Amino acid sequence: MLAASSPVFNRQLSGQMREKDMDNIVVHDMQPAIFRALLQFVYTDSIIDMSGMDVHDQIEIIRHLLVAAERYCMDRLKNICEGVLCKCMDMESLLTYVALADTTEKWHIRPMSVSTSCVTNRY
Repeated sequence: MLAASSPVFNRQLSGQMREKDMDNIVVHDMQPAIFRALLQFVYTDSIIDMSGMDVHDQIEIIRHLLVAAERYCMDRLKNICEGVLCKCMDMESLLTYVALADTTEKWHIRPMSVSTSCVTNRY
């Protein structure tokens, strides 16, 4: 299931990368909670339940999950994360999303992030 969800996992688990011969795959530069959320999406096709979290924490998780989805080439998860971030965007977060678009090479976020249909002004 994991290998089918991502070409990166597929390479790691099928032997095109050195992790094939290892008992464990070490994931660097990712918080354990984000990796668990990524795995939950792989196995359930749903995002973790964040209903008990504050909105800021929810947005942070989605931002990190977007970066993880980009890293593992998981297009459906990337699209879901982008949609959530667009709905939550306000003037305060606009620059953060533009920077995120640059770091994740998600160039289609940039036009979306400056679209007035996505930005809500809370002032």
